[in-house]
Amino acid sequence: LVKQTQVTEYYSSKKSHIVPKIIREKVKTACTEFTALDSRAFETVAGDGFIKMAQSIFDAGRHFSPTSSISVKEIIPAPVTISRHIDQIYENKKNELIIISFISKNCLLSPMEYSLAS
Repeated sequence: LVKQTQVTEYYSSKKSHIVPKIIREKVKTACTEFTALDSRAFETVAGDGFIKMAQSIFDAGRHFSPTSSISVKEIIPAPVTISRHIDQIYENKKNELIIISFISKNCLLSPMEYSLAS
């Protein structure tokens, strides 16, 4: 039997949630299935990386109409693509740290900072 959606499921409880209860339940179920099917720690869904990825997918979904036939599989990159991209991200972050390190080592100190550093 298909559960018929109740009108009350589209309204929030006394707590002022913006997201309808039916959507929260679907996301909760999806996160639970994700942790179980992929043998992930429950904390994974609270991690910064997971949140950033989920937000990115959510934002991508805003660009499509509700009748769009785009599959999420068409959006998520292949593991090989990710492995290649991680090297690029690593190099970019490493270069940022080198620049920050160079700037911090070569910046001028005020007389007060100089006397404290000596």
